[in-house]
Amino acid sequence: QSHAGAYQGIRFILFRPTIDHTTGTSAGYYVFIESSYPQKVGDKAWLVSEVVESPKGACLDFWYHMKGDTLGNMSVYHRILDKKPTSLWFKDVRRRPLPERKQLVRVCVF
Repeated sequence: QSHAGAYQGIRFILFRPTIDHTTGTSAGYYVFIESSYPQKVGDKAWLVSEVVESPKGACLDFWYHMKGDTLGNMSVYHRILDKKPTSLWFKDVRRRPLPERKQLVRVCVF
């Protein structure tokens, strides 16, 4: 099962795998964001969560796998209500070599 869409010209596809590798069930998703043509250098794609209320803090665990010749960088930001977002994690994937396997990232705020 998948859902395709575009946001400000950036193409993406939301997939629901038969089996999610983290849980061993079908209760997961992954996103494919196109970085080659017709995208241009400087285009940005944002994945934004709904508001998470957690007075004791929270962690975001995610896996990523990026490969190809048209990649840029990836960041995780944290924002409190209407304040300016704070960068929590950054990966410049233009630097080579990239591992050919999935990478697990855990980002926490307290």
